[in-house]
Amino acid sequence: MRRYLCVTCHKSFQSKRRSEKRTKDKIWNEYVLKRQTLENLSETSGLSKRQLSRQIKKIASEKSVIFNPVSESNKEVVVVMDVTGFEEFGVMVFRSWTDRKNLLWYFVRSETIEDYIYGLGHLESLGYKIYAVVCDGKRWLPETLDSMGYKVQTCQFHLVKTVTRY
Repeated sequence: MRRYLCVTCHKSFQSKRRSEKRTKDKIWNEYVLKRQTLENLSETSGLSKRQLSRQIKKIASEKSVIFNPVSESNKEVVVVMDVTGFEEFGVMVFRSWTDRKNLLWYFVRSETIEDYIYGLGHLESLGYKIYAVVCDGKRWLPETLDSMGYKVQTCQFHLVKTVTRY
């Protein structure tokens, strides 16, 4: 952290741009990684939900693919994958069931099978061995992944919702 010293009064101060960037990073990390709601963030940051929503959309448009590098080469994982949709975009998340960590996430315009296949291929290129995949009941996704040689399990929550619907 770089502090500046006033030549005349010898008071130290910090750059405003740096604190703004730090605030944006803090809001983003709280929202995405710690899964805080806009209401909770509004209480802690002093900003309205509408201001926070605008800031998060702006930051989301600046960010692209984010992933955690492989800590152990050839690590075998069970991948849980899903998309959380917002009005204008969605966040596709690939999470390790065994480690309880997000392995990969990126922004998508809509939920497509191609995006899921791309994400699984990206994880394999990073050195992960995918033991099995847990996914929602999106039409043709389990069948497509099964034909590609993955062991597939439909999420129990989505199974219950399907049974309830029919």
